[in-house]
Amino acid sequence: MMKRFLILLSAGLLLTAAACSTAKSNQEASPSSAAPSASASGSAQPEAAPLDKGTPVKAIHLSILLPSAWTTQNGEESFTFQNGGTPVGGLDGLGYNDTLEGLLPNGATVDSQTELKDFPVKTIEAKLTIEGEGEDGKREELHYFFFLADQKVVYDLRFDAKQVQEDEAMKIAKSATVF
Repeated sequence: MMKRFLILLSAGLLLTAAACSTAKSNQEASPSSAAPSASASGSAQPEAAPLDKGTPVKAIHLSILLPSAWTTQNGEESFTFQNGGTPVGGLDGLGYNDTLEGLLPNGATVDSQTELKDFPVKTIEAKLTIEGEGEDGKREELHYFFFLADQKVVYDLRFDAKQVQEDEAMKIAKSATVF
């Protein structure tokens, strides 16, 4: 009886150790789960990075590709992006609304909006000013709203306009795949 108990205990410990080792290996292999770098990026915008071999971000119905130097913090339908430890944007799944006004963050005003062509679903690019945040009391953001009517969700891909160049934001938005 004692021998069986020791065998079961040993097997349980080995399985636990193997599971922890596998989880650690998977975490090290995933660039999106890597810890952000401690270096500061300063106020100058970094050059646009190629997306060929970037970091995939997969929500339930939408996938995008980020520059490989960026890291993410993942939720099921909410993601934040960092570059060198500095927050630069995010992706959020929102309840479906036909109008842009119903999707805006609190305190936001629309500076410009454009419906984009050649995207898999209706997509609106919006430049927003958000009051009450940032160094001078406001923050500028660039948003891409992907309207998935059949799935009853709108994905809001957003970028801090001081941290991400508009052409880089557009490259990321164009990498979107809907499923």
